[in-house]
Amino acid sequence: MPQAPDALTPKHTWPRIYLFSLFAAYILLVLFHHAVPLLGDYSIWTYEGVLFRNHLLGLADAFHTLKHYPVPNSATTVGIGLLALVMPWQLAAKLWLCLQLAFSAFALRSIFRASNAPADLWFILPTATFLNLNLWWGFINFQWGIALAMFFAAMLLRSPKRIWILGLMLVLLFFTHMIPFTFAALMLALYAYQVKRYRLLLSVVPSALLTLWYVWGRVFLAHNADAHAPMLSTLGQGGYAWILAYKVNSLVKGLGFINPVDTQRSLSLSLFGKPFYLILLMATLVLAALLLWAIAQSARASFRSDAPNRFLWITGGICGVAYLFLPGTALGVSDPGSRVLQVSLAVMLACITRPLPVLRVAKALSVLLMVSGLSLFAYIPFQPAMPKVNTAINPTLAGFAHAPYNYAAFYLDELEKGELDEAVFPTALFLSSPSAQHRYQ
Repeated sequence: MPQAPDALTPKHTWPRIYLFSLFAAYILLVLFHHAVPLLGDYSIWTYEGVLFRNHLLGLADAFHTLKHYPVPNSATTVGIGLLALVMPWQLAAKLWLCLQLAFSAFALRSIFRASNAPADLWFILPTATFLNLNLWWGFINFQWGIALAMFFAAMLLRSPKRIWILGLMLVLLFFTHMIPFTFAALMLALYAYQVKRYRLLLSVVPSALLTLWYVWGRVFLAHNADAHAPMLSTLGQGGYAWILAYKVNSLVKGLGFINPVDTQRSLSLSLFGKPFYLILLMATLVLAALLLWAIAQSARASFRSDAPNRFLWITGGICGVAYLFLPGTALGVSDPGSRVLQVSLAVMLACITRPLPVLRVAKALSVLLMVSGLSLFAYIPFQPAMPKVNTAINPTLAGFAHAPYNYAAFYLDELEKGELDEAVFPTALFLSSPSAQHRYQ
């Protein structure tokens, strides 16, 4: 007899230990290193968090203006800013990152229990969703959004009764990242249609009003100042072969292969050696193929049996089609196709309910990628400068799953010196004045 949702059996004991121990290891590395980890955009979010704290304290700022309308992608700015009111900004930045990692583990546990996921997924999903390239690029708002979207999916699988809780979750998702928010809203709409509970759609009203307010503020209050970020770019500049390579890279780069690079040089290649580097690369490609096959098999089985998670597979399928056609940059969001794909993959993988044999192989490959990723994380992001690398790599391989983790490190240097005149993301909570420094490209 199938087990009820939320059932945890003794076979899940070691998977649970693995899941929470892995996230705990990352949290301990963040807390016990003296330096704030250099994780791409996270340096900029930390900088913006200090700007927000200063704004709350009423300190003068001639270089940045707070937007007077709700802004997606602002949760980390506000979170770090509030924490920095009661502690040094360095500790606030690290604590906010640790909170995101802890909640990610909680979100995985929640959706695994709601979907009665096989034990193998407890080994696969941590690396394939959170402890991956998104972490190294510092996409913390997006990571919060994925975690909240997974938790939201778990709530829907449990047949939610309270509309206001769903509405609150959608509001939180709005302030993390627009793509996970849109994914969650689509999930809710399809779920309401599947179970014929259309009153649940009322929970979308608050976040929909926030979205309209944001669009109105961006276009009319700020005169679309956000457009300083590229509004639209195409993928066709390199021909169809380049588009295919770009889309394949978007698929596999989030599965746990970490490739810190400096121009055309790879730290992974230098530290691990070429044979192991190529093993990791091949493991990632095989893992991607296995997971896609598992998703296809599970989706087909769900529709044949009228499983209650059909709405999740439909949502993922719609987003998969969108991923194929989205450009490299749209509305100031970099690589939206990759973002859409990653949030949909995270939820769909977590909802695989069949203990397929290929998942055992995928588990072994994920553990291999976890070991390499954790080893790199313990060594690299806490150093102020990129280690010297003498091993060159083919530019194509250097571009695969690349992570130039310290490209925005100068923001932390400016915070240490107390100089707050650097320009920030135009799509975030602040607008930069023309007199601000524009070193970030």
